[in-house]
Amino acid sequence: MSYFDEIKLAEFWKSSDYARREYVLPSPTKNMIERVQDRLGYSLPDAYIELMRFQNGGLPKNTCLPTNTPTSWAANHIAIHGIMGIGATKTYSLCGELGSQFMIAEWGYPSIGIYFGDCPSAGHDMICLDYRTCGPMGEPRVAYVDQEDDYKITHLADNFELFICGLVDDAQFNEVDNECATEFIWRTDFMTASIQSYDCGQYLDLKQKNLTRRCGLDQQETKTPKTLERPKRFLE
Repeated sequence: MSYFDEIKLAEFWKSSDYARREYVLPSPTKNMIERVQDRLGYSLPDAYIELMRFQNGGLPKNTCLPTNTPTSWAANHIAIHGIMGIGATKTYSLCGELGSQFMIAEWGYPSIGIYFGDCPSAGHDMICLDYRTCGPMGEPRVAYVDQEDDYKITHLADNFELFICGLVDDAQFNEVDNECATEFIWRTDFMTASIQSYDCGQYLDLKQKNLTRRCGLDQQETKTPKTLERPKRFLE
């Protein structure tokens, strides 16, 4: 049985040197799957295992999921950056340096399941397999946990398959929100930098854990974002 007949797995993942360095692991063996499940204390959904056997972690091409509930990210959708592979040797893997247990222990995320998806905010929101209703051996729902809103939990999908099949291209949401256009220019483990353009000018917005710093770039009457060169070491 295949869980992803509706999507072409060969076109699901974004080809990226950054992803191969930080996310992508060898295809998980039965022994590795069991070890990760034992360490995390939860049984992984079959659909998750199927997707990871095609490519074990990485950056999806489609990164947005429409929602009916506003979050700190947007009024009508959430965004995912990467999906963690089954293993422990990559920084962004389920049991890796910045994996699920790290987000619970160091960032204070609620212990409701497995945090598998990081977001463009670099830690200020996460995507989680939510086992609160089904128990550790059941079929988890998928939830969005918003650190910026006191770790508010928002239901996204009834299972992992529906979550993956529901992802859409971010071009659908590239519109001005609240009279502000945002362009992300780099992302690290604990910081994001973006250009926020208003009618009155542009601002460089730096965000990291428990810190937001805004520096004015110009105060000209313009609606055209200022062109900046993206640092090569942060390119994906």
